[in-house]
Order: sequence, then C-alpha cells, then structure tokens
Amino acid sequence: SAFVGHVSWILGIAAAPDGHRFATCSSDKTVRIWDVATKQNIHTFDGHTDQAWDVAYSKDGTRLASCGDDGMIQIYSCEE
Repeated sequence: SAFVGHVSWILGIAAAPDGHRFATCSSDKTVRIWDVATKQNIHTFDGHTDQAWDVAYSKDGTRLASCGDDGMIQIYSCEE
C-alpha cells in the first residue's frame, strides 16, 4: 500500500534517526511526517508559501528543517 497525503509532486525525503518516521516535502507547499509502520501522515507543516524542495532531520531527530522556493528555511520541532 502507498503513503497518501500530498496533492502534488514529492520533491524531498529524509528518514528520521530513529527509523520509525520519515519526512517528505512537496510542490504542494507542505512538509509531512509519516509513521513507517502504519503508513499514516502523523503531522503536516504548512509554513511555506511556495514549493518545498528539501527536508533534513537533526542528528537527534528532535528538529526538522525544510527549504523552499519562497526563499525561507523553516525549522520544526519534532518532539512529542
């Protein structure tokens, strides 16, 4: 089965250090965090005003960075 959520092209993907989650970014201007086991979108960030090009986790997995065509770098907290 597929991971369903983005409404346009996925442009970047990054695995979380714990191996249980990964993040994607898309031309739909969103960044999403996914649960590998359940294949569910567990959080969506919508801070970009243009397509998001890349995502990267911090080494400890507590933060996620994204960059986009809007010229912004967004930093998100991934702590639960």
